[in-house]
Amino acid sequence: MIENKLRAAGCVFAEEEAQLLISAARTYAELDDMVEQRIAGLPLSSGFIPQVATDPELDATIVIGTRP
Repeated sequence: MIENKLRAAGCVFAEEEAQLLISAARTYAELDDMVEQRIAGLPLSSGFIPQVATDPELDATIVIGTRP
């Protein structure tokens, strides 16, 4: 289970991180790769998980760090 792998690697919010990885992955192979990268220490904010921000002045949602 992804949560167990993340928890064993020291991820404090393993369940939440697993959900983020699952929702961001386009294939099972990509999910496996993302989990392995996370276990190796790659931060979620490194770009393989998009960061979403809302700008109330522009009434817009901004996605940062999307994959190619």
